[in-house]
Amino acid sequence: METLPKAILLTPLPLNQDFTGLKAQALDFIQSYSDSIWSNLNPSDPGVTILDQVCFALTELGYCGDFSIPDLLTPENGKSTSANQFYLPERIMTTSPVTPQDYLKYAIDGVAGVTGALFETVNNVYSTYLRVDTNDGSETCEAVYFYLNKARNLGQRFLRPALFNPVFRQVNGKITVIDTIDTSEIKQQINVALQHYQLPLVKSAGYEELLAEGWNTDDIFNGPLLKNGWMPSIVGQKQDTITIAELNILILAVPGISSSAVTPVVVGCTEFSCGRGELMVLDFETLIVQKETSPFDSTLQAPEAASTTSAFLGAAHQAQTTFTQGTYRDIQNYYSIQNTFPETFAVGANAITANATPFQIAQSRQLKGYLTLFDQVIANQFAQLAGVGRLFSFKNTNSGAPWDEHAFYAFKDDEEKEHLEYPVPYQGFSPTYFYQSLYEVPHIRPLLKDHDALKFSTGLIGKKELEHQSWLAYKQDPYNAYMRGLAELTANEPRDIARRNDMLNHLLARHGASPMLFDTVINGSAYTGNQLKDRVIIKSLYLQNLDLLSYNRYRAYNYVGAGKLTYPLSPSEMEQLDEALIAYTDHDFLPDMHKIELLEKLTEQDTNDYAGIELQINLLLGLKSRYARAIRNRKEDHFEPCAADSVLQWMMARRKGMILIESQLLWRHVDIEFFLQGETQTYALSYVWYNNPATIPFKQAKYINRLFQSDVGATLIANAMDWGFLVLGSYFYWVNEVDSIDLPKAQPIFGTDFCFSFRVKDGEEIGSLIDNPVLRNRVDVVFPDFLKQQAGLLAQVEWLLDQSLPVTMVGECHFLPLPPNATHGPVFKNDFEKLIKDFINWHNTLIHYERNPRRYRLKIRRYAGAMAGYLLRFKLRDDE
Repeated sequence: METLPKAILLTPLPLNQDFTGLKAQALDFIQSYSDSIWSNLNPSDPGVTILDQVCFALTELGYCGDFSIPDLLTPENGKSTSANQFYLPERIMTTSPVTPQDYLKYAIDGVAGVTGALFETVNNVYSTYLRVDTNDGSETCEAVYFYLNKARNLGQRFLRPALFNPVFRQVNGKITVIDTIDTSEIKQQINVALQHYQLPLVKSAGYEELLAEGWNTDDIFNGPLLKNGWMPSIVGQKQDTITIAELNILILAVPGISSSAVTPVVVGCTEFSCGRGELMVLDFETLIVQKETSPFDSTLQAPEAASTTSAFLGAAHQAQTTFTQGTYRDIQNYYSIQNTFPETFAVGANAITANATPFQIAQSRQLKGYLTLFDQVIANQFAQLAGVGRLFSFKNTNSGAPWDEHAFYAFKDDEEKEHLEYPVPYQGFSPTYFYQSLYEVPHIRPLLKDHDALKFSTGLIGKKELEHQSWLAYKQDPYNAYMRGLAELTANEPRDIARRNDMLNHLLARHGASPMLFDTVINGSAYTGNQLKDRVIIKSLYLQNLDLLSYNRYRAYNYVGAGKLTYPLSPSEMEQLDEALIAYTDHDFLPDMHKIELLEKLTEQDTNDYAGIELQINLLLGLKSRYARAIRNRKEDHFEPCAADSVLQWMMARRKGMILIESQLLWRHVDIEFFLQGETQTYALSYVWYNNPATIPFKQAKYINRLFQSDVGATLIANAMDWGFLVLGSYFYWVNEVDSIDLPKAQPIFGTDFCFSFRVKDGEEIGSLIDNPVLRNRVDVVFPDFLKQQAGLLAQVEWLLDQSLPVTMVGECHFLPLPPNATHGPVFKNDFEKLIKDFINWHNTLIHYERNPRRYRLKIRRYAGAMAGYLLRFKLRDDE
């Protein structure tokens, strides 16, 4: 049966598509201004005819303005993407794991074989217990450890995961099962049910599936970015106890258990319990399992038990969102109003005949000149509408006539397309008004300025061919007077920059970022010498990298998987650096934004090698550009190459302009020298034999310090110190090799008063290890001192640290002189180059240590001690 067409409803058109309404408004406007001068407003009047054509063109513009956003953003190839326009929900609404729940989802989704986990944190150090369904649990634990460190946040540290220890609990009683069920299988299923009760099974599902279940987008994407499906619900907590009644309910719910089963009991016990790192397993040795004949057909299979091998129940469904595809509309392809006039007006394609008199040609051109003003304005409006995607793109456009750019390359060969740059008259700094040429308007050539400028030939050529070639050359000439005039009339750099800044503020706010934050931070000039231009550049770069910056804003660098560092730069790295220096410094009024965008583009490897705060500071303060100018200025000032150049080059190319030291990773590897000073002689604490001073791990030294400070007014006794125990007041504490101290054994002892002190092994004095600001959970950021001279940069860095770091952390900013002008004094005994080399040793050894602790134990302690020395000297300088 043929489907009947839908009825056309007589609803009012919007004014921008209502020819009658537009014309009525225009006539009212004409009458209000012309009074009695223009009295004939009937269709017979040529002016009204012109008005008709203009109104028809405007209705077409209004019609195009109602196209859907996907249509407006669809390019000529018909393939729409969200790139540089907006981010899909899973890329912008998710965040690197922050809470234990986040880490649970992250681990289960990312490491095969993990079916459950428990995360516990003490002082930002995470302990992890895993439930796995693989044969090699230790290998899975190792995989989880490295995977978690990819998502480690600043100030946090993960201990190596451990498997839950099984704790066996014996049950008595009797259960009845269907006779077709294997009794060993039913016992296994009971234990699986118990396991899932103690540590609930985490279920995931596809995006569309969750929407159908009623979940909203905020809940679906709350947490880390997952690959195999989403886990929007709150994951259940581990149950450390289970009552006998709850156990019986679990058993009766297992498929294959008869409803008439006699439930098990435990003599003298009402509940089972286990520790945080344990899971209960039932021992069925004394449990009686009997079978009964199934009341159903024996060919029927017993119900299948829940799967124990996969936690991803919905992962087969569509996990991610999709981008809505639109239809390419070719909006900028403007059809001149002069094509629609009656032939008597002599302005269309066939209006001028070969036998027309010069007077008729002059009349035609005079009217065409008048109509071309309307054409240009309307054509530019179509260009503006077609450029909506460019206006609200994260990238700054560099041309107010992008469609003429397309025409410019249309007749170029492949080599010219690759090497011939679109010329200057079309380019400007982030124009916000678009225009296009009217070369397709019938007989437009005589009206364009200098249209015959290229009408010459060095060889024999016919008149018609010369006309054709010279006209083609004029249209291909980006420097012709017509296009240059359009650019000058349309472009207004101060207005465009301010307007573009407003657009970027809108885009930032739409993605949850405060424009005021950027205006506060970007309070100088790193790129162009103009503060507002720099804001436009940096906001654009930030939006292009917002997915990674936002997702990793609290993340620390991955110290077990980061790339290794070398100093100085290799020849290939120097070549890349030279190209970067050109992109950042070789421009007059128009920065090469394409190259700068490529150089500032963040990758997943960057989030592995750097903390999120480093990436933020580097981009928001334009550090690469600042370093490039410093390097370029040194060359132009004819400085001979020296260590300072190597430092600047390395800092720009390998560290995003700064060295960040995270205390959580540093102090735990530092060896501490501990002194005990008595009235007549010095004693030292040692777990081996009498030494002065004693070298002990940082954790142990901190604990000893806490013991001293907690025993107010106590007298330190030196009796039997050689044997390795510490006497405090009337108690003594045994010091073990395993980094712990047994508490306390009461035994009165008397002796002499003593004092104590701590210092880094072979290094600086520390003072107290309790409440010492150097030992807090903190980050220290080090820059070359040339940046300190740049207006406001220190305040900007400190403000960013205060705004971006977790509330449990503090940040300090330090500036060191470049070699060979480094200060050699009591504060800084080493120059910046020495700091770089010590940092590289610590950074690289930390990577090796996590894979082979025994082999690199001594090295990591030596290099950690060297880096700790810098922090202590920083504090000494700040105090002075």
